[in-house]
Amino acid sequence: MIDLYVSITKYALLCLSSFYAFIRLNNYKLRPWDLFAFPAAALFATGVYYATQNMRILVPLCIALLVYAYNLIRYRREIFATLATSIISLGISIFIYIIALLLSAPFAFIVYQFTENATARYLTAETFVAILQIVAIIIIFQIKRFKGGLSAHKNEGSYDFLLLISIVSIVLLSLFYMGGNDETTIQLILVFLVVCGLGLIFWWRKHERVNYQQIIIRQNTKILEARLQDYEEEKQNLINHNAKLAKIIHRDNKLIPAMVAAVDALLAKSDYKSELASLKAQLSELADQHGESVRQYQNVTDNLPKTGVISVDAVLHFINSKAAKQKEECVITAQDGAFPLLFAAIPEQTDLNTVICDMAENALISAAKTNGGKIKLAFGFAEDGSPKIEVFDNGAPFDKKVVASLGKRKITTRNIEGGSGVGLMTLFEILRRYGASFTLNENCADNTYSKCVAVTFDKKGSTTIISRGEQITAPLPQSEDPAFK
Repeated sequence: MIDLYVSITKYALLCLSSFYAFIRLNNYKLRPWDLFAFPAAALFATGVYYATQNMRILVPLCIALLVYAYNLIRYRREIFATLATSIISLGISIFIYIIALLLSAPFAFIVYQFTENATARYLTAETFVAILQIVAIIIIFQIKRFKGGLSAHKNEGSYDFLLLISIVSIVLLSLFYMGGNDETTIQLILVFLVVCGLGLIFWWRKHERVNYQQIIIRQNTKILEARLQDYEEEKQNLINHNAKLAKIIHRDNKLIPAMVAAVDALLAKSDYKSELASLKAQLSELADQHGESVRQYQNVTDNLPKTGVISVDAVLHFINSKAAKQKEECVITAQDGAFPLLFAAIPEQTDLNTVICDMAENALISAAKTNGGKIKLAFGFAEDGSPKIEVFDNGAPFDKKVVASLGKRKITTRNIEGGSGVGLMTLFEILRRYGASFTLNENCADNTYSKCVAVTFDKKGSTTIISRGEQITAPLPQSEDPAFK
């Protein structure tokens, strides 16, 4: 009677392990009605026991057929795909059973030291094997590397190899049941079963590594496709931009010479020779400036970041041209993806252009007072991912009065040059409107630049001053001038 219960339990556990392995190999989700697998396994095990009493060699084959029939009825998949995966799931269950059997040997030896009752020894050892078998099949499929499932279409060669090993495991287990008293035969069968199990492990490692590589390739492909799409959109924006510029250039190329010709005609008939001559000179100068601007744009634009927005591109070109005219070194950089986030944070182009111009022109004026002026305009991200505009220069630090008055009242140290202080007041007005943060850092670690002014669209609305060894952070100041509230 004990042999009946133990045998039925073994067969039932093999069935349940195979059902579970089948589900995980196909990456299915467990459903409430999968609980019917327990009574089905008990019923199958009982049938196998009585059907194979005189031919124990047929035990693995009968279990394989019953597992296949259950999976076919339960999941209604393709016949041959279900058969192959059912065999593989049983092969995995057999390997786990053999490993559990081998691991139980030390435990059985300890139990044998405490009791001489053969039945107790036998039941204790078999119980330990059953527990190990249940725990092992669950743990294996909880490992992250083994959660990807199995596909005959994506892993043709290795899938066939795994199927072959599983068939060999079933055959060897059949021979194990036929072994009788020949201990050498049983030992050899156990060795071969372990070898097949190790083959399963090596295959699985390779399978998961290939799957992981395919996932990485797919992810990289998606990233490259997204970048390619961005580049195509940028290319189309540039084409549209160039088309608009071509229209303007074409119009001016026709209009300005026509105006010069009209002035020449008037000069021949009019008594206002000096006024018309002055007008002609102005038009000629305008034509020369127009030609020079076009040449500068053609020479410089390719070195500047492309925003895809004509007005912002024009502002960057203006800043770069002004720096070149003042013989200052100007560097303009942008991190990938910075402009889309910046446009989302400050959608009004006029406000964005004002922020860029005010920050950059102040840096140009400050750097111009040094020997070898340098500025850098950088578009990127803050640590929290918020879009950020930074302007570096190698000019002198701000006056203490200017720092104390930032955003509160109009103040300038450039009265001689026509400065009014309106630029910084306008800048802070825009920052308050968008909840952006202002940072002035006069302790730059970079020897190339002496200070950095940064604006971060982080919805925090703070002011940070890092100057003369001190750091002060406070909310954006309120304007004392009603015109800039």
